[in-house]
Amino acid sequence: MSLKVHITTEGSDVTIAFEGILDETSRLPELSEPVKGELRLDLEKLTLINSMGIHKWITWMRHRTNMQGSMVLVNCRPVVINQINILRGFLPDYARVDSFFVPYSCENCGFDEKLLLKRGVEYDDQRQVQFATEKACPSCGGVLGLDIMHDRYFKFMNRKSA
Repeated sequence: MSLKVHITTEGSDVTIAFEGILDETSRLPELSEPVKGELRLDLEKLTLINSMGIHKWITWMRHRTNMQGSMVLVNCRPVVINQINILRGFLPDYARVDSFFVPYSCENCGFDEKLLLKRGVEYDDQRQVQFATEKACPSCGGVLGLDIMHDRYFKFMNRKSA
């Protein structure tokens, strides 16, 4: 599945939703004019990023510096959070994460689930995160536990702009 890009505008705000795989064949959108309001990058349906996709993304992000408004990433999947944590420039200093998914898994039955954490609800600008690290598995009644290394996964929150 190649990358699909959906652009919507509401007033001076622009939302770009990415769907599929970001790779060497992907075409990232060019914006004809600087965004005056908020540029929201919705990454909920971005399923995979390969090394060439990462290169394209970082290059594309570098060209967003002429914005007049702000840039936020929303609905960031673990594949995105992992890249933010590994690669400087994947999330530029002028951008912030407004929501991201945390993966859970049940060791008993293998059920997987992702919990969406939102800025201003489950976490704030002081990097205070409040959410359950374990919960009941809806499939077998066992325990759904975090399917991440906590300190590594939340590393991006220590950035000054995150």
